[in-house]
Amino acid sequence: MKSKPTSPRSTKFVLLRWTLLGGFMFLLLAVPLYLTLTTQFPTDEELVAFFKEKKPGFQQLREELAKEPDSIRGFSQTQVLLSGGPGNWVSPNKAGVTPSRFEEFQQLMAANEVDFLWRQGNMVLIRAGFSGWGSATKGPRLCYVYTTVPPHHQVQELIQIREEKYQMPEHDWHLVYKPLGDHWYIRLIW
Repeated sequence: MKSKPTSPRSTKFVLLRWTLLGGFMFLLLAVPLYLTLTTQFPTDEELVAFFKEKKPGFQQLREELAKEPDSIRGFSQTQVLLSGGPGNWVSPNKAGVTPSRFEEFQQLMAANEVDFLWRQGNMVLIRAGFSGWGSATKGPRLCYVYTTVPPHHQVQELIQIREEKYQMPEHDWHLVYKPLGDHWYIRLIW
């Protein structure tokens, strides 16, 4: 069976389609990379000012999370984190959270620019505002932390970390805490 010869018009169409697709894929990868590389790390002053503005809302979220059973570790804008592992995110319905209760959390979180909050041991962690800088697997990450047990590796200025002046033991993850008062801290992990 002989194949049909392709017309010059169909060849041009295929080339145009692949060129457009390639350009789109390049932009899809290049734009997020550019934004990640050009985003400035927030200053200590910016982080503290944001915290001072949002502290009453953070406190309310912390208190509301404390009312939840131990089986519920945290909330995002769309899901509930159950105890038992870091990837144990489920729908509110599956977690047994009523729609009205979940909506309360969504509204409080949105009003305070909170991406998610969760319990980790004796800490309540809140990712909000600038704290989304970095990603789950690469780059520094920030969050606001409430704990009555003073954490190890406290620094007065996070700039110490960015200038690599702070020395600490070698670990898989590095954690430092900047005290904010009233048992609140900024946690930097890298």
